[in-house]
Amino acid sequence: MNDELPDVPPQETAGDRGGGRWAWTAWAFAAGCFVFFFGMCAAMFRFTAEDAFVIARYAENLVRGEGLVFNPGEQINALTCPLMALLEAAIYALVGSTIVPTKLLSIALVAAAHLVCLERFRHDRESIWLYSLLAVASPFLAFWAIGGMETPLLLWLVTAAALVYLQIVDRGISRASAAGVSVLLAFSFLTRYDAILFAAPLGLALVVRYPRKAGWLLGPAVLIAGGWLVFAQLYYHDVLPTSFYIKKPIWRSYEVKRTTLYLGQFALFSGWGLLALWTAASLAAGGRSTPSAAGGYAAARQHVRRCWGLYLGLGLFACYALMNATKHMMFSYRMIVPFVPAAGVVLLELCALARGAGTRPARRGLLAVGLAAMLAVQALTAWQIDRVSINPGYVGEYLRWSRRSYVEGFANVLENAAGAIRRHWQEQPDSAVRPPRIYTFAAGITPYYLPEATVYEQLVSYRHGGLVDWDRLPAAADYRIVATEPDAPVPERDGDPQGRLLPVARYRYEFDGRWVELQVLFNRRPRPYRLPRFVDGTDL
Repeated sequence: MNDELPDVPPQETAGDRGGGRWAWTAWAFAAGCFVFFFGMCAAMFRFTAEDAFVIARYAENLVRGEGLVFNPGEQINALTCPLMALLEAAIYALVGSTIVPTKLLSIALVAAAHLVCLERFRHDRESIWLYSLLAVASPFLAFWAIGGMETPLLLWLVTAAALVYLQIVDRGISRASAAGVSVLLAFSFLTRYDAILFAAPLGLALVVRYPRKAGWLLGPAVLIAGGWLVFAQLYYHDVLPTSFYIKKPIWRSYEVKRTTLYLGQFALFSGWGLLALWTAASLAAGGRSTPSAAGGYAAARQHVRRCWGLYLGLGLFACYALMNATKHMMFSYRMIVPFVPAAGVVLLELCALARGAGTRPARRGLLAVGLAAMLAVQALTAWQIDRVSINPGYVGEYLRWSRRSYVEGFANVLENAAGAIRRHWQEQPDSAVRPPRIYTFAAGITPYYLPEATVYEQLVSYRHGGLVDWDRLPAAADYRIVATEPDAPVPERDGDPQGRLLPVARYRYEFDGRWVELQVLFNRRPRPYRLPRFVDGTDL
């Protein structure tokens, strides 16, 4: 078979059905959902995830000439998103700022991903309505669009790769499309390593389908991803980030059950679960009534066979999410948000095929009521994220911590702590000869505002084989940042019988429904202790 030609004519694809004289109503509704999306981004813009500052510190150190490192002089890879760090380095070199420009670019990437998805449904009025409501107006996607993390970049790459894959399956392959999808899949992997579970099946499916284009499908991906892995091994002495060793994905039955509830909670709140159940029931009914119908049940089976790489990639990542979706910093469904548009396109194409199986389309009045009700749910969820919980529901991390309390409490306190350390260190004799050393539980905000400091923390101070003496490490720091119950005395809090620790600053803030005190402590007599430069213990 000529691998330039599709198996079926493109006019028979699900995305090309529908339309009619009422099509303008769908695009008007989509425009309204975009207004809602940008409004949510504006309202929540001050939120920046703590880990986003870790990426920014790596990026800015690279531009300053220190290398792609967190601590100058320590080549430790705590990056789970190397492509994001390189992108932020380019932004910092161009405009001299990192966090705000990155967030603006992220909003644009999410909006662009929505637009290309809607373009696929340009003749399917009902799919435009549903995608706009469930994806464009999603408060979870808006929340992470301004979170400062790699999530929007991965969302764009995964969505673009999925749509190029579908276009290839529909219309055939060319050198440009083969190379394009290869680059997108490689960049997805470099944005977040676990995206390989999605990328590998797509690439494999295309190689199997179009073996004569294997060089164009594999070459760019191997060069890009392989090039980074070789660099990481040479530069960091390890291809994996430290988080892989500290937060390994492990199959534990109780955690899988909890995560299953968590993902089910997302399916319910977002509306995608209800749509999936309706689609499955419609296809099953259509299969029983018209098992040979070209536009219904049989067409859905053909869609799965033709696009099996996309189904397998989404399925593998869903299985992986059962182990990791509730781990630290994955609140507000961060792990699965990048895959929502791609999964939504697949589901809506099946939904269109279910309509072809004999399911009666909803009346315009009933559909309008349903859309309005779901939009109200989206607005309520956005309000909850802002005022009640950044992870609405009954399962997950930070159930009682709102965006507002995070910004006005935790984030503000950590930034103030950086200012207190800077002012206090300038008064110390050692400030003229070396930068301060800080031991902290949070490696993002405070270290970002003290770029010259050496920071001790679980991820950035990790070394293989138990090479770190975690009992001696705090005593080597000039400053310790600790958070415990309010008004706890220093000896109780830090085990300081000799009175070496002096309070520099105290702050109270709300943390997940309770009050916490953060204290900056100055160590008058730090004990010498030096970490190896590389994660494997070597020190060149």
